Amino acid sequence: SMSLRIGLHTDSSVPVVLRGKDKVERQYPRSCYFSDTVRKAKSLSDMAADNRTILSRSARCRLSADVEAELQHSGLQLLVSDATSNIGEYYFVAQTTEVDPKPLREQPMPKQITAPAQEAS
Repeated sequence: SMSLRIGLHTDSSVPVVLRGKDKVERQYPRSCYFSDTVRKAKSLSDMAADNRTILSRSARCRLSADVEAELQHSGLQLLVSDATSNIGEYYFVAQTTEVDPKPLREQPMPKQITAPAQEAS
């Protein structure tokens, strides 16, 4: 079976317009803003549990009431995180029938590193 983890993030950055020596205006490349947005969205998806969608606060602020109504019509709800984490405040999508939904992946325990056994001489 296939499982998805989705992270959504938006950014309110505005590309800068520069005026060069030839007095021609040039727009600063959007890729500089785009890469930071993608990095944050990837961080959210890396933290998400299987089959879970996580939204940053800025992505949540850009959702319209129509989108929330459509989620509810589909049997889904948008919940706010109850604990702070290293990704900050976030929101997640869950089924309305879920009890105690887990938005983040369980972090595996770090492997114990043991020193190699020394031979007796």
